[in-house]
Amino acid sequence: MTSILGDKNEMKLLTFGDLHIGKKGSNSYFLDLDLKATDLICEEVKKSKIEKIIFLGDFLHKRSESTPKAIGVARIILDKLNKLNI
Repeated sequence: MTSILGDKNEMKLLTFGDLHIGKKGSNSYFLDLDLKATDLICEEVKKSKIEKIIFLGDFLHKRSESTPKAIGVARIILDKLNKLNI
């Protein structure tokens, strides 16, 4: 978690990246880990009153190897993050 200090305001940011959804041939074990990591991120955002999230990149592993299963998990992750309304 990173804080940016302003004159009298402090904005709490959370940065993360490199999910590589679909890695290892869209293995269910790794897709479940991606979902669990997202749940932990969402919990931390709520608990710490994070105001902004910055995703640093590498959301999908390889677009050319993306499976319907991996795209489905990616959609679930994006929906969870979107529900945070930040």
